[in-house]
Amino acid sequence: MDREPQRTIKEVLIKGERGNLLHVDDLHAMPPDKWRLLRTSISNQHQGGDGITMVCKKCGHPVYIRVYSYFNCAPLPGFAHYDGSPVNCPWYQGKNRTLDSLKAEQYNGQQESPEHILLCNKIGELAGLDKRCIRNDVNKYHKPTNNPHGRTPDVFIEWKEGGKFAIELQLSNTFEAEISGRCIYYSKEKIPLIWVLHDVHEYKTIPQSIKDVIIRHRNNAFVIDRDSIKESYKQNTLVLKCYMVTGDSFESPELVNLDALTIPGGEMLPFYRDHISPTLRRKAYDRRKPFFDFFCNWEKRDARREDIKFILKLLPEEVPEEFIFMIAAAFSIVATVAERKDVNYASNDPNVRAMLNSYFNGYRLARYADMIEFILGRINHAVPSVPNVTTEAINRNIKKRKVDTKQVGIEDPEWRIMKWLIPELFNEIDRELLRYIDQLPSWVKVL
Repeated sequence: MDREPQRTIKEVLIKGERGNLLHVDDLHAMPPDKWRLLRTSISNQHQGGDGITMVCKKCGHPVYIRVYSYFNCAPLPGFAHYDGSPVNCPWYQGKNRTLDSLKAEQYNGQQESPEHILLCNKIGELAGLDKRCIRNDVNKYHKPTNNPHGRTPDVFIEWKEGGKFAIELQLSNTFEAEISGRCIYYSKEKIPLIWVLHDVHEYKTIPQSIKDVIIRHRNNAFVIDRDSIKESYKQNTLVLKCYMVTGDSFESPELVNLDALTIPGGEMLPFYRDHISPTLRRKAYDRRKPFFDFFCNWEKRDARREDIKFILKLLPEEVPEEFIFMIAAAFSIVATVAERKDVNYASNDPNVRAMLNSYFNGYRLARYADMIEFILGRINHAVPSVPNVTTEAINRNIKKRKVDTKQVGIEDPEWRIMKWLIPELFNEIDRELLRYIDQLPSWVKVL
């Protein structure tokens, strides 16, 4: 059990975001799946993959998300420095243990157990039942094509049609850095990697190392057991038992073969059913829906104050009533790109371009010129057949209003409200996680 650290990192900077502070309390408030995905993304980036970077606010040194266990409480995420952080940082936590020393302590000098050997051989045997199989190597070196050094997967499968799979059997704790390293390696080799578990029914609570693997499979847990072995012989191909995982619960499993899996791009791993994306995307959609419904029916320039006050009460912070027009303008820009047609919720003008010029000239959006510019810089203008949402005249108006009018900044409630309503544009963490699981909407530019 981890001992509570003497010092903790209270706040970090997220590279690439405007308004990029993240307090540890914000981390604690995240749903577990969200901070686990974030932990994965940070680890991948640090291992040379594609992900997000966070640094300590005090010293600027890179940080990662460490999981702490306190007595009988649920695991709690916190920030910790990577190796090499300055000792004079007020939040310095001491040197980290090396991966080699941790592995030596965990395995007592043994890198592979007899059970691990037996199950790897069984997986290789079952893969060899498939008539398409031309390779089912067990514990053999893989020569790299896109990496400086090779690896030795537990099982390597190759089919006649060119399909390849690497199987890693996880029976004990595997460290996050090691998981990231293997995922990145096989991603660069364009070989789907599948982590396989065993004896999951013995877990009263799922160990963090198992959750680190499951989250990469979009909360699918692939298992080899008596049922999957029996079904493999029946189908003459490798069959695994797949559980959908929610919290610490393994839900009713299904037997699936490799043909049934979805192979995503990037560094995410194969999955049978996506048990993460719908929840991540639904939250922002549910927040925006009442506003879209409101804008479809309001009187725009002659809206009643009581109606505006009512809809603004749905927001987590109080904002000026005039901000409703900024929200409407932002939603108009998003809807125009998403629906590939002119949409204008904010005024009676025929399109977004006319609305923005009118409202900047009339100073209605003057305080939000910088915010509009930020949105226009992150909208995907390259979507085919989308009407233009900006012009040179609009850009000139934005520059004028940024000079002659005090702008709403990242410390103001209006900026936090936009992060809440449109996180795909304003929240770097949400953007990164949606990109990471290939769920970033087409109307968002990939930066």
